Amino acid sequence: MPSNLILRAANQDDLGFLIEIDLLDEGCTTPEVYTPEELIKHRAKISAFITNADHGAWILEDVGVGCTAGVIMCRFRDPMCEVANDEDRFVLAAMTGDWPSSDKGYCSMFQLWVAPAYRRQGLATQLKKHTETEATQRGIYAIYTHTEEKNAHVIALNLKLGYREIRRGPIWDEMVRVSLVKRLEVL
Repeated sequence: MPSNLILRAANQDDLGFLIEIDLLDEGCTTPEVYTPEELIKHRAKISAFITNADHGAWILEDVGVGCTAGVIMCRFRDPMCEVANDEDRFVLAAMTGDWPSSDKGYCSMFQLWVAPAYRRQGLATQLKKHTETEATQRGIYAIYTHTEEKNAHVIALNLKLGYREIRRGPIWDEMVRVSLVKRLEVL
């Protein structure tokens, strides 16, 4: 990582930027259009990545020029303490065989973004590895992520980092997405 970049936890001052990046949704073929009411709910959803203990958001900041170079957000899932939602059921059903018991937690990555001027410098790898380390320190045994099938470079990055494809197909709409997981060595 270049010396002028620092990795830090996101804070309330970053909320507007995190919302902007999520709404930009660069990895999606068709960005969503939100009503004013949906934007209020979306703000609360993204705010949780800063304020809730079971969420995480990290910023790669270029302190030399005062701009954000990258972002990653995730949610630490605990099936024993939460009511399972559709994502939980889907992910846990996919982790069969050599995976630990499904009562263990997992981390669901949400929104990996690197600014265009900083791409192809290993920053996405740095952000993903930081999230894996954070998950491992929390006793999490697996990371889950998905991307649209057309994002071949993101799929290749995940495979290079040891993720394995567990599913290819529509999840909540007709778009084909690739779901990947990585088993972590818990400390």
